[in-house]
Amino acid sequence: MSCSQDPKITNSHFKVSFPGVRLRNTSKVSASSRSAIRCSEVVIKRLRDTWDNEVIELYAYCKRMLHNMSNKILGISKLSQYGIIQQQLNDKLQRELTIKYLQKMKKKANIMVYALIMGLLLVFSNSCEKDDNDKGVVKKDDNDKGVVKDADGNVYKTVTIDNQIWMAENLKTTKYNDGTAIPLVIANNDWDALTSPGYCWHDNNEANKATYGALYNWHAVNTKKLCPTGWHIPESNEWNNLMSSLGGEDVAGGALKEAGTAHWKDPNSGATNSTGFTALPGGSRDNRGPFTSDFGKNGSWWASNASTEYPKWAWISSLSYFNANAIVYFGEKNYGMSVRCIKD
Repeated sequence: MSCSQDPKITNSHFKVSFPGVRLRNTSKVSASSRSAIRCSEVVIKRLRDTWDNEVIELYAYCKRMLHNMSNKILGISKLSQYGIIQQQLNDKLQRELTIKYLQKMKKKANIMVYALIMGLLLVFSNSCEKDDNDKGVVKKDDNDKGVVKDADGNVYKTVTIDNQIWMAENLKTTKYNDGTAIPLVIANNDWDALTSPGYCWHDNNEANKATYGALYNWHAVNTKKLCPTGWHIPESNEWNNLMSSLGGEDVAGGALKEAGTAHWKDPNSGATNSTGFTALPGGSRDNRGPFTSDFGKNGSWWASNASTEYPKWAWISSLSYFNANAIVYFGEKNYGMSVRCIKD
């Protein structure tokens, strides 16, 4: 599928800008770059009017084009500047995609709105009766030594947020909780062809294991055996509940991200790690095999549930270095993403 098929957008209409970044003379931008950015604009326009398989496929096509764009093609001297452009445009696409999906689901679930409102009122009324000493959703005791161990013997710190116990580190197990090995997949071609579980270390470098954990495809997630017994990979609604308890998607990322720039790229906006969740930017692996350029910039974690309408997609939670947002959106199942576990 090609964006050039869309009659509304032509080379003469090409115009794009990004906050804080200025492109050089657009006449010097290559045709492939023009096509990639134009492609994204087409997707965004179509998402505002429709939601169908064609748009999903077009979105994936644009994402691949963006990944292949280089700093030389854009005529920008610093790779970091290119990374900002790529991430801003990619984030824009993901947000439009998620918003459109949520709008559709809202139309389908109008009957549930009343029940939701009543439920929230009930929760609020109950919360008013809580002890005055219970003031926060984060219950993190300095003396709390809570830990959990995986099938490899790796020990993880835990943290309690809004009465839910989460791992405070990314999963790094190479075995399922029944002791069987998870396939380690190194070659890009092998990763691209996977329709079964697999994992890797970012950049195929096991030195990243201790800090960032492993990257798993969704097929490994779907075995339901990645987390230690008594734990599970959160569903998308559990990620959304976590973000809601921290003030919503516009600010929750700041409370979840590790503060400072020891692991996150500058500016790591809004990061306080007030929850102790210590989210790290472990990057991701493209569905075709290459490792993406977002290592140090983004952290992405699988949800256990897939899209009910689009079989190739599953839910993902994501944080970024340039804002305090926490968003939940779709990703292709062959991507390699980080995993956090939550206690049953």
